[in-house]
Amino acid sequence: MYKIKKLILWPKNESKKRREIEFQLDKINIIHGHSRTGKTALISCLDYALLSSESKIPVGKIRDLTEWYGILLTNDNEEVLIARRSQSSRSTQSNVFFKVGKNIDIPEIIKEGNINIKNAKDEINKKLNYYQDSMELDESIGYDAKPSFRDSIAFNFQPQTIIASPDTLYYRSNITQYRERLRREFHYFLGILGNDTLLAKIELKELKIKKKRLEKELEEEKSYISYMDMKIENLYYKGVNLGIVKHVKDETAKITIEDLKNIISYNREEETYNLGSRNGIDDRIESLEMKKDLLSITLMKYRQFIDRANRRKRYLEDSSFDETYQNRIVLLRWLADKLMADSDIFLSYLDNCTDYSRVIESVRKYEQSLAKDQNELHNIEDEIRQINIKFQNTYDEYLKITKQLNALYSIEDELLEQKSIDRKINQFIGEVKSIIELYQQIQESDLKFQLAEISEKILLKKSQINDELISIQERDVSQKLSDIALSIIKTLDADHPNSPINLDIDNLTISINSEDFGRGKDFLYQIGSASNWLSYHISFLLALHKYFSSLDICRVFNFIVFDQPSQVYFPDGKIDEKKNRDLKNTKKIFETLNIFNETEKDVQIIVLEHAGKNIWGKYHNIYEVEEWDQENKLIPKDWYE
Repeated sequence: MYKIKKLILWPKNESKKRREIEFQLDKINIIHGHSRTGKTALISCLDYALLSSESKIPVGKIRDLTEWYGILLTNDNEEVLIARRSQSSRSTQSNVFFKVGKNIDIPEIIKEGNINIKNAKDEINKKLNYYQDSMELDESIGYDAKPSFRDSIAFNFQPQTIIASPDTLYYRSNITQYRERLRREFHYFLGILGNDTLLAKIELKELKIKKKRLEKELEEEKSYISYMDMKIENLYYKGVNLGIVKHVKDETAKITIEDLKNIISYNREEETYNLGSRNGIDDRIESLEMKKDLLSITLMKYRQFIDRANRRKRYLEDSSFDETYQNRIVLLRWLADKLMADSDIFLSYLDNCTDYSRVIESVRKYEQSLAKDQNELHNIEDEIRQINIKFQNTYDEYLKITKQLNALYSIEDELLEQKSIDRKINQFIGEVKSIIELYQQIQESDLKFQLAEISEKILLKKSQINDELISIQERDVSQKLSDIALSIIKTLDADHPNSPINLDIDNLTISINSEDFGRGKDFLYQIGSASNWLSYHISFLLALHKYFSSLDICRVFNFIVFDQPSQVYFPDGKIDEKKNRDLKNTKKIFETLNIFNETEKDVQIIVLEHAGKNIWGKYHNIYEVEEWDQENKLIPKDWYE
């Protein structure tokens, strides 16, 4: 029966002395004092030293100043020292120091560990008679980890968050992974199951999971075979449509995989698709498309020229046939002729300053312009006629090439269609081969054999487990626990101290027989009042430890730590002596622990409290370990310097 003799902390600064807190083995140990002195953190330090997979030690001074966290366990025969290096340390050396002896000398300084955490857990499991085999011990591997003393830690600590909780009765059982393992091993801790039976139950559970998985796979395989039969039939008629299958089976006949196997040997007698022909046609199409593009460009240029020429022609025609313009030309022509014939006739009418030669020159320019426009008009009309002839010839050639291309494209489409058919047939043959291969793999499956083998193993494991006997023993143990808990709760602040308390392993809680007719049982979370929850936590946890200590093989450490039970009545931690009823009920907690300790010296109790000696000082079974204040805390003051 292992209890806590000491909690030891080694500082990072090796010039400082280590911190030791020593506990009495057969007393109610109390550490009391102010808030923020490290009382609650003490549980995290103990749990970490007991090889928890993770550290819940609060960040701050404790982590910053502490290098090793240690616990000295003791029983009637030996002491066990376990020291754990801080997770904040960057050292790559072994992180656990492990020592066993009759009277261990605690080292002043630990330079390095001597064992890894897995082997340290293994050593403790051996001492507590846990089943030893090749299964992993590390609790981090999940639900199916081998049973370990780490699972039994659920019974050793009642931190503030749990001690008066209606939903969680056991330490860490609010975490799914630990809850499932605790539920699995609860009978083991109660002594109802031995190592062999527990192993058989674990293996049986694994076999049932494997059987369920195989059954699902077999069901999926049957569905897949049904799908394959439909696929085979579809492929067969697809082969008929492609012309590969020459004989169509009777509609009533079942199409089998053998019918598809015959298709694999099919070879086409003639390959109508010719790659060389396709390449020649492609080259010819490419050449004609280039010519067609050039002709298209030429036709566009011709159109542009004809459009411009027609616009110029219309302009010249409009100018040449302007009647006013023509009349002016005739009049000026007459005037010029008269001036040249006899200028004296008009001189008497004209100003002497008038240069009549300019008039004659203007008339000549008008005539020349008119003649030029007429000549340009004739030239444009000739060019338009010539370009129209070229345009028509080019357009005729364009149409000819277009017809040639259409014919070639038609031939190419036929070749591509034939190629598509050949490709479909090749794809079909490949699909048939794939289906045949998959079908053969299914036929070679040994799922049925595996399922039969698993079923035989399940029957064998069931024969090793007497569920009826386990149920009877569980009822007997539940009755014993109820009797013990009822004897304890009578001195606590509970509404129904005479109602039987029932162990509920499946839900990891307890239920209380209801005093109301027809209601049956009420679970812990159905009962109101934090004082009730606290009373049931204390009474039932003490009952469990009393029962554990009575077993021939006890796999649970024989200590329990209660963290500030008085918070139910004084949540702010300040004990107000004016509140008579709350003060009285707080004293009942320590009175109950004192009465329990009178007869149960095998169970070590540690209480972390705000309440002082005025509350618990009169009880002779209570041992004051330390009082913590601003000068005296979990971490020594000189460590800060």
